[in-house]
Amino acid sequence: MSLLIGPLIAALVLPCAAQTYRVAGTVVDSESRKPLNRTRVTLTDGPIAELSAITVADGKFSFDVPQGKYTLLAAHRDWGDTYGKILPSSDSGAAIITGPERDTGHLEFRFRAPVAIHGKVVDQDGEPIPSATLELFLQSVVAGRKRLRSLGKAESDDFGEYYWSSLNAGTYYLAAVGEPWYYATPFADEAVTTASGTPPTPYGLSYFPGATDASAAFPLVLRPGADAQADFTLRPALGATLRFVCPDGWCGGSLNLYAMGPGNMQALIRAERTLGTEIQSVPPGRYTIQYSSEEKTTRRVIDVSNGEVTIDLEPKPAPTLSGKVSFQNPEDRPHHPVYVNLLDDDTGESHAVVLGPDGSFSWPEIAASRGRLFLSGDDGFFITQMSVDGAIAKDGVIEFLDGAVVRVGIAASTQPELSKGS
Repeated sequence: MSLLIGPLIAALVLPCAAQTYRVAGTVVDSESRKPLNRTRVTLTDGPIAELSAITVADGKFSFDVPQGKYTLLAAHRDWGDTYGKILPSSDSGAAIITGPERDTGHLEFRFRAPVAIHGKVVDQDGEPIPSATLELFLQSVVAGRKRLRSLGKAESDDFGEYYWSSLNAGTYYLAAVGEPWYYATPFADEAVTTASGTPPTPYGLSYFPGATDASAAFPLVLRPGADAQADFTLRPALGATLRFVCPDGWCGGSLNLYAMGPGNMQALIRAERTLGTEIQSVPPGRYTIQYSSEEKTTRRVIDVSNGEVTIDLEPKPAPTLSGKVSFQNPEDRPHHPVYVNLLDDDTGESHAVVLGPDGSFSWPEIAASRGRLFLSGDDGFFITQMSVDGAIAKDGVIEFLDGAVVRVGIAASTQPELSKGS
């Protein structure tokens, strides 16, 4: 009998072990739809560790794998992409699920080539500006709202040129600011003042293609494979002198001066490693100042016009937020925990605290500079009215300043209505 059982078990096991499904298709350029040669295609996750293949001129690839859920990746010219991305800037794509009655053998992998941005920064005479600071902002949609986030900064080289590469296709904004070469030379400003009779003037912040107002910044809408050129001509900044008052009479810390950039993002306009007592030639506008000294920091929002502006840099504690929620219908009380959420209007990050039995809530320290409040929980309460004391609130956005003690009164209901801020 054992002679019969052995072959029978083998006959039952082998077909199951050999059951595989085809994952195959073609890698094409997302714009031209032409097949991509010499592209590494990788199938990962699922019951296998990893399988890879390199395409030839026809762009085709093929794998035979067990039933499962997989991720399909491609790499071409040192740039990677994920199969099934909905948006170019997203990190995840569509899963490949193999199994009976699933067609995974005719896939089209639309590979999105990277984009690049380059340009040159010159002064009003056409001379290159070395060491100019450029900041790149990417526009995305978070929770149904357009948001901008900074992708970092770059510096122009000795020829005034800069370059960003290996970027996702998308919508970008650019800002540039710089200083004359003699700003980096000790006592050069005194020499220039003596020779010309006027103090040296830094360059003003410029948004591509040359706007001084962030609302006039032009978006760079870049499709896959684009190589965009964005040049800047910076001009001397004519404006106010910022004078600082510090506890010891000398502001020896470091200070960053930010302008309100596209989408109300902060754009670096001036960085002072050793502050002293003043900053000259700041164009009119609204700015955020961040000052650091001896492990203490302070932040101010200031409005600048022509003339002089005096700013007290005495460090203050972080802003606090507290409040109370009242329910419009006394019979409509919560049966489950209600959460008050603070949404950072710049980063999109949200932090929640649970509502107390008496309807109170609080944050002992606020890191956000601007934020929105909303309610969450299984009962479905909405904010119908809101009053704010101790901070400026506009269109539901609360502006938090150092040292501010912010108190909020909220009326809530399970019937959604338009929120009102004051």
